[in-house]
Amino acid sequence: MVTRVVRGFCPLDCPDTCAWQIDVDAEGRAVALRGDREHPFTAGALCGKVNRYLDAVYSPDRLLHPLRRVGRKGEGRFEQITWEEALRLTAEC
Repeated sequence: MVTRVVRGFCPLDCPDTCAWQIDVDAEGRAVALRGDREHPFTAGALCGKVNRYLDAVYSPDRLLHPLRRVGRKGEGRFEQITWEEALRLTAEC
């Protein structure tokens, strides 16, 4: 059951900066996403990159913690690290 509709904007760096309307249930979970018909450029359309955005947000495969590769590239071996460590390693690059 939808309890409210909130407005949002696409996080991708496209020239049209799509606007969204998101249906949110009583637990605060987004349950539907559609383009905002009042947007002057996209007029309610969503591109293929974000049309299934909620599937990615709620995917069980979504990364929730920073990881560092511990094996050779391509082996798919990673260990979880802290956000502080991830920021430090990123700043060193």
